[in-house]
This record gives sequence, structure tokens and C-alpha cells, in this order.
Amino acid sequence: MNQKRKLRPINLDLKTIKFPITAIVSILHRVSGIVMFFFLGVCLWLLLNLLKSPSDFLETRFLFENYLVKFVFWVVFTTLTYHVIAGIRHFLMDLGYFDELKSSILSAKITIFITTILSSLLVVILW
Repeated sequence: MNQKRKLRPINLDLKTIKFPITAIVSILHRVSGIVMFFFLGVCLWLLLNLLKSPSDFLETRFLFENYLVKFVFWVVFTTLTYHVIAGIRHFLMDLGYFDELKSSILSAKITIFITTILSSLLVVILW
């Protein structure tokens, strides 16, 4: 029994462990889901204001001229984009694709690349 305890890893400090890209993509997928959950109320409130009346629509449109609001919208859009793309990757992995390490690493890099491209495109559109 004591020998099993000695064989366990001693250092589990998350700051010193180097995660592979596949683990980072998986962890960020979970984090993006949590971020989206917290911003869902804000997005629904904005949508409600856009649909209430013409005056509320103009007030909400005026709100989007603020750079902080644009930044928050960009963060929410980037989070949503990443979550959807990583979710598709996880779904394909559940179907049996990307079983090998090379293809799994490649799919993780593609996930980050597509999210970066779409997020950069939104920056150009917003500003």
C-alpha cells in the first residue's frame, strides 16, 4: 500500500505543468461555455431592447457606439465562435475522427486558427 503512494506524482502544481495543445483546447472549450452562460442574460436583454420599440432600438444602437460595449461584444462573439468550433471538433472526436495524436494536434491548431481568423474579421467589422 505504501509503495503505491510513493509511485504517485509528487508535484501537481498547475503552474509548472506544461499542458499539450489538445488539453488547452479542451479546457478553453469548457471555459468558453462558462463565459457564454454568464453573458447570455446580457445578450438576451440587448435583443429584447432591440425588439421593444423604435426608441429602444435607437438607444441600444447608441449603446454600441461605446468602445467598451464593442469590446464586450467582441469577447462574447469570440467565445461563442470558439465554443462552437471546439464543440464540432469534440463531436467529430466522439464519432471516431482524430483518434491519433497527430490528427488530434492538427485539429486543435485548426480550431485555434479558425477562431483567430473569425475574431479578427469581427474586429475589422466593429472598428
